[in-house]
Amino acid sequence: MPKNVLTGLLRLVGSFGEAAAAAIPEVRRWQRADPDAVARALARLGDTGPASVAVLREAATDPGRNLYQQLEAARRLRKLTGEDEPLHMAIRNGLAKSGAEFDVTVRASHDLAGSVPDWLVPALLSAFERASQAERPDFDTRALISLAVWRLTGDPAEALAVTSEGLRHDPPPQDARRPRRYWARKASAAASELGPAAMSLIPDLRPLLDERDCRVPAAQALLRIAPGNLGGVPVEPLVDQLVEAAGDLRLSALDHRQAVALLREILCRHPDALSVGTRTRLSDLAERPQRLAYGGLVAVGHAIRDDEGLRSTIRDLLAHSEPNDRS
Repeated sequence: MPKNVLTGLLRLVGSFGEAAAAAIPEVRRWQRADPDAVARALARLGDTGPASVAVLREAATDPGRNLYQQLEAARRLRKLTGEDEPLHMAIRNGLAKSGAEFDVTVRASHDLAGSVPDWLVPALLSAFERASQAERPDFDTRALISLAVWRLTGDPAEALAVTSEGLRHDPPPQDARRPRRYWARKASAAASELGPAAMSLIPDLRPLLDERDCRVPAAQALLRIAPGNLGGVPVEPLVDQLVEAAGDLRLSALDHRQAVALLREILCRHPDALSVGTRTRLSDLAERPQRLAYGGLVAVGHAIRDDEGLRSTIRDLLAHSEPNDRS
């Protein structure tokens, strides 16, 4: 069997998780042909047998493997056996890298929350300092590191400072090639991840609700930070803004989906926020002949899928919501 076909089949089997545990003996049979794919599939199937653990341990500690393979195997090995050292080694190696390898390593460090090795936080803070002192400080890297430090230590100070900078687009200067909305969206996502710890950022988030490109991520951040009162934002106008975003073709399909998901979440908490007029606008969106998502001729298949999925989600939302009597 060609290796690429085998790899694809193993990935497919592994995607079923423990529901496909009966396939474990057959998966083991292909270890010599594609040990990396076998290791990943066995771990996803929940196999804890000595052979599976040995495959994962080998993949996690073999210096000949690339960093992504080492990290994935080490994380799965730790989940199965509780072994920390292979993951510690992979993270140490990854923190010396740059670009995507560094980013993946920082995200993998989240796994160590609750059992943080002494060297990890100082290493992250050192990387944060280097990124901050660069000629053009990298917001993405600093936000990624500061969020990891918060997850590992519970201290949100650095993450709040970086996120506030992104929301305000304050000095030090960001990459001049990117528009302000890029940073505001990134910072809104970071604030959303921080949740209630980002309460002090609400004054910086609220103005973004009036900016078309930032409205949806800012609304999501407010909902994660203050789900009860949305940071003091009136609920009914926010619902109207999200309905507008759901049908705005200038926004991405991701924004459309997130807007409708946020509407569902808000209306579960505030069922009276759906007016008759807003319900009518939502119904018109679901049934209008013009597509709700458009990806150009190259991505027409994705556009059709996104469009139909969004319409179905809106119809389901309407089926489970009752309007108030406000017009």
